[in-house]
Amino acid sequence: MSLSSNLRIRMRLLRAVLTKRFIYPDVVDVALTFGNLPVPDVAGDLEPIDLLHHVGGLDSRAWPDFSALRPDAMVGGPTDRENWSSERNAAEFIGRFTAALQAGVVIELGCFIGYTSAHIATALRSQRQPGHLHYVDCADDCLVATAANLKRFGLESLATPHRGTSCDPAVLAELPSAADLIFIDTTHAYEDTRVEIATHAPRLSSRGCLALHDSIRFPGVRRAIAEVRDRFRICTFATERGNGLSVLVPRR
Repeated sequence: MSLSSNLRIRMRLLRAVLTKRFIYPDVVDVALTFGNLPVPDVAGDLEPIDLLHHVGGLDSRAWPDFSALRPDAMVGGPTDRENWSSERNAAEFIGRFTAALQAGVVIELGCFIGYTSAHIATALRSQRQPGHLHYVDCADDCLVATAANLKRFGLESLATPHRGTSCDPAVLAELPSAADLIFIDTTHAYEDTRVEIATHAPRLSSRGCLALHDSIRFPGVRRAIAEVRDRFRICTFATERGNGLSVLVPRR
């Protein structure tokens, strides 16, 4: 590393301390910019449902079989990046949570290529009364890839695509009026997440929940969730790459 680069790093960190800015994002940015280093300072590979099974509270035989839904079985993902997919234990948790809710309707905001979508649809198919998934994305290539992956596993009849942004009035008009689970995994920007929570929470059924991915890694998601603590009970846990996942249960 050159002397000038070293000084730039030190000056940025000094500025963070002197201005009392929230330091963590700055440190991560410095590490990625100058060192190309992963910063998995928050990690966990045991999600809550697995934990309950471990202590004897759940029978794992009741859960859907997700063994076929490997990241390398998906089409349409980037070939030049490792770990491109959603974290596997996050997707499996959302699938198991869907089954635990015996959800009739699930809305997924941001589908990428359908890795989590396939877990949700698998859970919906396993129920005595199959449910239905509505998945939303503003990118045509993501919708095409998701549809292809759902078809690959025979799940296409359980899901309906919607093209547009998560709060696009045209999309909102197409979505069902009530959902048992709404999963948010979009831009992760504070303002977008804040509006998504405010817009979609009224759509929850009497037993419905919100779930948000990347709720540890992204400051905007953390901030938006923190601002609704008076309206929701919140469970946040670390996922395998430290990105985090939060479930928001309305205080009724």
